[in-house]
Amino acid sequence: MTTALLLFFGRGGDSDIERRLDQIKIAIGASVLGRAREAGFAPLVAVTDDRDATRAFTKAGAEIRRVSSIAPRRRSSTSTRPPTPRS
Repeated sequence: MTTALLLFFGRGGDSDIERRLDQIKIAIGASVLGRAREAGFAPLVAVTDDRDATRAFTKAGAEIRRVSSIAPRRRSSTSTRPPTPRS
């Protein structure tokens, strides 16, 4: 039986604290991937468009899938507000 591990990563924001937190999340993700590899999980797949995350996750043994190849974003001219519930 095969057990896969799928990890998603995207940056949180542009402020200094958010960049620092992103580096911590990348380190944690790489650690989790490495331990999953050691425990026999396969395949290991990381979904990200981030260069730093790609480097760390690849080093930890993950295959990288680009976000754009998984879920391409569509641009819409309609409102992004959620629909109003009906009574």
